[in-house]
Amino acid sequence: MSFRVLILAAEYPHQNKEKDGIFIQDQAMALNQNNIRADIVFVEPRSIRTLSLSAIKENYFQLVESVEEGVFTYRIKGWNPFMNSTMGGLLYAKITEWAVQKYIKKHGKPDIIHAHNTFWTGLSALRIAERLNIPYVLTEHSSRFLLNSITDKMAFYGRAVISGAEIAIGVSDKMSSELQRFGSRNMTTIPNVVDTDYFSLSESKHNNVFTFVGIGNMTSNKGFDVLINAFQSFKGSSKCRLILAGDGPKIGDYKSLVAKLGLDDKVTFVGKVGREEVRDILWKADALVMSSYKETFGVVLIEALSTGIPVIASSCGGPDDIVCDKIGYLFEPGNSEQLSNLMIKIQNEAWDKNKLRQYAVSKFSREALVSRLRKLYKQVLEE
Repeated sequence: MSFRVLILAAEYPHQNKEKDGIFIQDQAMALNQNNIRADIVFVEPRSIRTLSLSAIKENYFQLVESVEEGVFTYRIKGWNPFMNSTMGGLLYAKITEWAVQKYIKKHGKPDIIHAHNTFWTGLSALRIAERLNIPYVLTEHSSRFLLNSITDKMAFYGRAVISGAEIAIGVSDKMSSELQRFGSRNMTTIPNVVDTDYFSLSESKHNNVFTFVGIGNMTSNKGFDVLINAFQSFKGSSKCRLILAGDGPKIGDYKSLVAKLGLDDKVTFVGKVGREEVRDILWKADALVMSSYKETFGVVLIEALSTGIPVIASSCGGPDDIVCDKIGYLFEPGNSEQLSNLMIKIQNEAWDKNKLRQYAVSKFSREALVSRLRKLYKQVLEE
C-alpha cells in the first residue's frame, strides 16, 4: 500500500535556527527513505526583532519550493510578530491553511495529513480535513501541555484539534495522558527519532578525566543551576570536568554561579552549538546529564545513547520513558544532592557502549519509527 503524507510543521529548521524542529525533519527524511513520500509545509515564524529592509526583501510571504535533505519542502518566508498570542497563532494557522491549499492545487491531495503540534498547525489540519475530507493525525511535542501554560482561549481550539484527529500521538506517555485529557478519540505514544548513522559510537577517550556534559537552551526550565550545584562534589577532583553547551537568557546567571562556587577551572561553557558540534561534544563525553524541570521528550538523551554514553536525567516527563537502569539513572527534578550521588555512581559503573547504542537503535532509530508510523497510517486509511 503506497500513500503520500503531507506534514504540517509548527517548527522546522530555518534561517538562524538550524536546530528548530530537527526531529520533524528527521521523521520526514526517515519516511522518504523508506518508500513513504512525506512532503513538508512550513510557515516560518520569523521574529519581528530581526526586521530590516534587507530582511523584508528576502522574506515577503513568498512560497519557496525546494528539496531539502531529500524532502520536498514548501515554505512561506514571512513574519509573525504576535506568534506567542492566540491572535498570532490563529493568523499562523490561517497562513498555513493557505499554503496547503496552494500545495494541493499544484501537487494534488495527499492521502493523509500529519500535523506536528496542536498550536497551530493542528488547527490548520482540522479545517482542511473538514473542507477537503482528508484525514489527519496529530503529534504533540509542545511543553505547553506539561507546563500548564494553555489559556482558556487556546484550550477551546486545542480540544477541537485533538478530538478531531483520527489518532493523537504523544512523544511520551506523559504527553499522551495530557492529550487524552483534551479529548483524544484514539491515542498512542511514538517517541522521537535519532539519526543513529550520524550519531555513531563515540571515539576512544585518550585521558583519565571523566567528562560530564549538559546540552540545551540556557533557560530556567533546563535547570542548569541544579547540575552546577551537583557538580560541587567534584570541586577537589582533578579527574572530572563539566561541559555546558547552549545559549539563552540565563547563561549569565549560570556563569556567575560557577564563579561563586569556585568551579571556573572545571566547568566550560561552549555557547550555542549546531548538530555537528553536539555530536563532537558527545564523542568527547563520558556521560550526559539532563537536569530539566519539564521535558516533553529529550532528544539529546537518545543522541547521547546512540554515541554509546550513559545518561542521567530528571524524572520530568519525557525522560521517564527513555531512561532505565541499564542505560542510566533518573533523579527527582531540582534535587542537586540526589543528582550528585548519581554522578558519582555513574563513574563507578562499567558501561558497555555497544549495548547503550543498541538500546537507542532498537527503540529510537529511523527504522523503528517508520515501522510504527506505517502501521498507523494504514490503520487510518483503512478505516
